[in-house]
Amino acid sequence: MPVVTDPLGVRRVVVVQRNDKKEVRRERVRDWRRSGGRMAENALALSQGWQSGHYAI
Repeated sequence: MPVVTDPLGVRRVVVVQRNDKKEVRRERVRDWRRSGGRMAENALALSQGWQSGHYAI
């Protein structure tokens, strides 16, 4: 469905959770490409020690 919603400017939500399902961060992102970029940036920050623990993005 991204093909239909992207031209309309629908926002996506990128959520970072710990493995115990506690939400750590929530961000709204405007398009599909940016949401992928933000997920990559969050993964990089977590891998470099942003916060310790086990996470799911």
